[in-house]
Amino acid sequence: MFVSGEVGVCRWAFVRGPATDPMVDLFVAHIRGVKPRSDAVLIDIAHDITLPNAVQRTRIAQAVKESISSHGQAIAGHAVVTNSLAARATLTAINWLVTPEFPERVFADVPSALAWLKTLSPRMDVALTEAAVRSA
Repeated sequence: MFVSGEVGVCRWAFVRGPATDPMVDLFVAHIRGVKPRSDAVLIDIAHDITLPNAVQRTRIAQAVKESISSHGQAIAGHAVVTNSLAARATLTAINWLVTPEFPERVFADVPSALAWLKTLSPRMDVALTEAAVRSA
């Protein structure tokens, strides 16, 4: 399962289930869809996922690298919410390949992640973003 959306300055994605090629395609498109804004924040929620394979990880890392090179400091922050230790390890591995030029943190729950992102982008509407994620 993959759903994504955007509420004001916050772009979000929710991923659940096996890391299939079609799901990775959607996630890469999500990454490439980030608009350069100094107050833009991203939240990716990954629950009960399997680890992407080496080719998939390379595609994700390349999309992140391209996004960083085209946006640089134009992203205020990125939060990852996951219930998976393996997903946290994957994020760490990706960040070994590409070091973000913006703050990034991993969280166990959505409200904590949104509260942190709000400190980085005060115009973010936490309630609307959380409602959009929950309804999707």
